[in-house]
Amino acid sequence: MADLERLVRRLFDAIEARDVEQVRAMYTADCKYVRSDGVSVGPEAIAAYLDGIVAAFPDHAYRIEAAHVAGDVITVEWTETATHTEPYLSPNLGLIAPTGKRFELRIAEVIRFEGELVASQHEYYDLLSLLRQVGWLGAVPAAQGAPAG
Repeated sequence: MADLERLVRRLFDAIEARDVEQVRAMYTADCKYVRSDGVSVGPEAIAAYLDGIVAAFPDHAYRIEAAHVAGDVITVEWTETATHTEPYLSPNLGLIAPTGKRFELRIAEVIRFEGELVASQHEYYDLLSLLRQVGWLGAVPAAQGAPAG
């Protein structure tokens, strides 16, 4: 069995480096990435979602606090920090203009591997806290402009 913590660090490092090819290569063809803000299926969709995050939050950083391995599954507790300085295309809200606000978020993730590839990834975090910290509560997508009034 592969060293799952090493594989997770390689995945996180590829995301940080915006190495989309490496990110794509680390997922099985039918992998599901389930998050508080939606689901991405397959390497293309997952890589596009993750690349969009680091594009909108260029100072995006992670710190792994703990990792627990059980067979082909690893549970990772980590802290994510970033500042919203570029436009973000949200799967739920549309295009959001930069707010300049920074966030810090604790995340728990359960990742199941098939060999050295991620077969499923379930990420748990406080979405309301994230929305508050980056100023997206009540956000109007940039394409719609300000509400009429």
